[in-house]
Amino acid sequence: EQVRKLEEETKKLGNEKERLLSEKEKLVSEKEKLMVELKGFERELQQGVSKQSQSANAARDELEKLKKELASAKKASEASQTVVASTKKTLEAREKELSDT
Repeated sequence: EQVRKLEEETKKLGNEKERLLSEKEKLVSEKEKLMVELKGFERELQQGVSKQSQSANAARDELEKLKKELASAKKASEASQTVVASTKKTLEAREKELSDT
């Protein structure tokens, strides 16, 4: 009787061991799939960061270009205002000469 119980218990333990090994294989397989997926996500994230960095650099370059254009436009405007003021003074002087005569 004890031998039969031990044999049944051994059989049950063997079956449980097989079930656990099968479960372990499934979990290992799932882990491998998840690792592959994670590497894909990491690659996508890195590419996104790289693209974002490139966009930020391009925006910074464009901003610098616009600042230079603005500075150049300001200088041209100042030069134009100087010419206008000079021309105005010349015209006023001419008008005064004409009115004096």
